[in-house]
Amino acid sequence: MKKVLIKNKKEKQEKLKEYKKVELELELLKAQKERIRENKREIKQSIGGIHSTGKRDTIDYIIELEEVEGRIKEKILQCTRKMETYEKAINKLSNISEKNILRLRYIEGKNIKDIEKKMFITRTALYNLENKALDNIKLYKKVNTNEHENVVI
Repeated sequence: MKKVLIKNKKEKQEKLKEYKKVELELELLKAQKERIRENKREIKQSIGGIHSTGKRDTIDYIIELEEVEGRIKEKILQCTRKMETYEKAINKLSNISEKNILRLRYIEGKNIKDIEKKMFITRTALYNLENKALDNIKLYKKVNTNEHENVVI
């Protein structure tokens, strides 16, 4: 795998749109993790009333839950890192207006009308500034270098 700079504006837009998808995935993962913790707590509290043969099954189930929780924690970490990558790329832009447009549009998920009002600019000026920001932002994609053709990950 190797990181390659994305040059195409449309591809950069699609990459930035991933932020909201990753954010949603992160929320779902955190909810799953919390449900698992609640299940483990309830099971551990009820273990005292279970006979010895049932205890082994219950302990095995708790171990499975802990393994699942570990995988969820790893996915949470991956999502958090991915979101930080997008935020850092936006923060590296030198023009404050460009940063604001990309942050409002892709990180906060605001629509064009809301951004126009918030920044006190026309739609044309907004699109021009967004295009300039997309030209200037440095985003990367991972490509598989083992194959004959590069495969986007």
